[in-house]
Amino acid sequence: MMLKRIHIIKIIVVLGAIIFALFLSDLLLVNEEQMVLEKKFRAFNDSINETNHVFARQNPHGFTDIKRSKDKPDSTFRIAVMGDSFIYGDGISYSETWSHKLAAKMDSAFQNVELFSWGLRGWSTLDQYNFFVSEGNEYAIDLLLFAFCHNDPDMGDIEHLDTRWEKKLHVLNKLFPRLTTKVLSYFFADSYDKWVNALYEKDNLEKYKKLLNKIKLLEHNYNLKTAFLLTPNTLNGNGDFFFSTISSLLEEAGIPFYNLQPEMKEAFQNVNDKDLWANPVNPHPGKWLNDFYAEKALQMIFDKNLLDSSLVKFRRYE
Repeated sequence: MMLKRIHIIKIIVVLGAIIFALFLSDLLLVNEEQMVLEKKFRAFNDSINETNHVFARQNPHGFTDIKRSKDKPDSTFRIAVMGDSFIYGDGISYSETWSHKLAAKMDSAFQNVELFSWGLRGWSTLDQYNFFVSEGNEYAIDLLLFAFCHNDPDMGDIEHLDTRWEKKLHVLNKLFPRLTTKVLSYFFADSYDKWVNALYEKDNLEKYKKLLNKIKLLEHNYNLKTAFLLTPNTLNGNGDFFFSTISSLLEEAGIPFYNLQPEMKEAFQNVNDKDLWANPVNPHPGKWLNDFYAEKALQMIFDKNLLDSSLVKFRRYE
């Protein structure tokens, strides 16, 4: 009995030493000033995201949008912007995402246009399509605007390793965020980039091409218009290739689109990439990019005649 107790004590001591070593290693990765700032910004980031989550709970689909009626008022034109975390809001308030900014612009210009923000974190184009055909079509949408991000060709059968391990190491990541990130980066270096690149290989693009053809058919099946806004969020990487590739597929499918990659690079050529972030610890689009997206989305809607001119009514200002 005494021997067993000694073994248990030894195990506890060893585990305690390991935990202490991990904690110490995590602290040594940054200096005290960096740690204080990082902790402050992470708390700020988490607070914003929690506020978004609380707001999303009142929506039956979990969107950061008000609860909408499926019954469309007479003489009303409805737009649904479909996207992922760029639309849901990650690191910034949902009200600062470009779809909400676009909604404000539309409301200022028109008397009878409603704009819905339909986005969930991690959603791909396939997820967005599946939602619309299963539930979204019940809202009598007139324009279905897809907010395209570079990883949206995910057809669900290619998984990147670091995401899988991040889920398994969730507790450790909470306790030792810097150490866990370093370990994952060492063992799975560039795995996210490799995963994104795999989405643009021939086999996956063939599947995505078929999906785009299905999206085009929505116009006939539900008497609506479809369009894509291609929204890059970094000046680095393979954005030129990604967005030009998708542009070609959209053109082939006959779906109106606006590729913002060239104009984004020109508009922000003298800006540091991190200045475009939602906040210092979150690389999702921040204020500058969301303002840019909203302005370009409005331009696309007018330039490509995506509104029903016989239905929409401009506001009159005295």
